[in-house]
Parts: sequence; structure tokens; C-alpha cells
Amino acid sequence: MIRLYSIVLSFIFLCFCVCSYAQSNKNISGKSPIEYSLGYFGNSIWNPGLIGGIEYPLKSKTKTKKSGRDITWDFVVTHQLGFYWDPKSHVGAMVNNGIILRKTNSSNRQITYAFSPLNYHRSFLPETYNVDDSGNVSRLKFASRGNYAPSISIGIGKLKENKKTLAHHFKLHIMMLIPYNAGILPSLNLEYGYRFSRRKNDRV
Repeated sequence: MIRLYSIVLSFIFLCFCVCSYAQSNKNISGKSPIEYSLGYFGNSIWNPGLIGGIEYPLKSKTKTKKSGRDITWDFVVTHQLGFYWDPKSHVGAMVNNGIILRKTNSSNRQITYAFSPLNYHRSFLPETYNVDDSGNVSRLKFASRGNYAPSISIGIGKLKENKKTLAHHFKLHIMMLIPYNAGILPSLNLEYGYRFSRRKNDRV
């Protein structure tokens, strides 16, 4: 079942990438549809990792307050691939698929809320052995285990005008590994990175 879930999520991610790339020459809300992200990912400096992905803006809406300041809300679909290394226990890899609601104020400061229900996490274990019913011990090659891993996150950032590096961001992720032994394991991770575009940001 876990292997089937992994294949399904990977296929979904691939399809979204292909569809997004097919739309890459179209404009939505006056800016390039495809944005790319790359950054550090881990729960501490001792568990370092990387995460990267693509973002596809679906809708953007700007409201003007009574003070005359503009607030822009962007609704975005995101797809990410990432990994991290825990020197004492495992290497983790994940596929994340979700939605983002991003608020940008007139000072170009951003707050990001994300929900990723279609996530898959796999832990690749170090030297692992198996004991069969007869008591024979054998080494397991490429030992690993998979989990359904929905997550939520909140982040802050700063939008840069007229640059291909659109913004930098800092995010806090809460991921739930399901099942984990007989229950659920929450995992807290930090992300710091940048968003890029194939052309300069048109937002003013």
C-alpha cells in the first residue's frame, strides 16, 4: 500500500510539473506564472537538508485600505522535493504538494500560509538486519519505510522589485508522519530560501 501511495504521489507531482511547464509562457496577473524556490530545510543545523520546487499562481487579488495602502493576496499551487540527513538515524526524502495563501503589503513584506495534504515521506535507514523465524540473521539492503505526511506551514518574507530573485523567505513547517509505529509522529522543520523567476518581477 505504501509503495502504491508513493507511486501515485510521484505521478501527481510529475503531471503537475508537466502542466505547469506547458503554461510557462502565459501570464497571470501580469507576472510570469512559474516561480521556483530553493532553500535550506531541516529541524536544526545538525539535520541539514535542501528543498526545492515550483509555484504556480492561480489567482491574485489586490485590495486598497482606507489608508491608501494596498494588500495583495495570492493563491498558489506548490510542488516540492526535499531531503535531509540525520547522522544518527536516517536520510529523509519527501514529496510535497499543496496550496499557498500569500499576503503582500505595500512595503513588500509577505506572510505565507500553506497546507500540503498530498505529501509522502520516506526514511532510508542505515545498516539494518532482519531475523527470520528460524533465527537466521541477514542484512537488509536499502532498508526504508514510508509515511503519509500532511503538513501545514507559516512563513514570512520580503518581496524584491524588478529582480529575478523575487523574494527570500523563512518558514516553519509542522509535518505529521502517519503511521509511525503505533501512532502519529509530529515533525518540526525550518526552511530558509529564495524564490526565483525566469524574468524580472513586474509587481510595483
